[in-house]
Amino acid sequence: MTTEWVIALGRKSLIVILSLSMPMLGVGMVLGILMSVVQTVTSIKDQSMTTVVKIVGVVGALLLSLPWIINTLVTFINNLYLSLPMLVAK
Repeated sequence: MTTEWVIALGRKSLIVILSLSMPMLGVGMVLGILMSVVQTVTSIKDQSMTTVVKIVGVVGALLLSLPWIINTLVTFINNLYLSLPMLVAK
């Protein structure tokens, strides 16, 4: 196991983590901005309305992207396990 391999694994892991979290974070950000605009226009300052809308949106995004998330994680973990014999042999 070389330093370059560990750095490459860390880089790949961060890329996978960021790409898997982007759908939920993006939906949460867009809904937060939209709800802020709606609250400003209507002068409603209820925080629970924003929170409930964001929770429902993030859960919906999670459910819609769950097959892709599982497929990406399985591929990443399979590649990691397939590279283990090469590391033991060195």
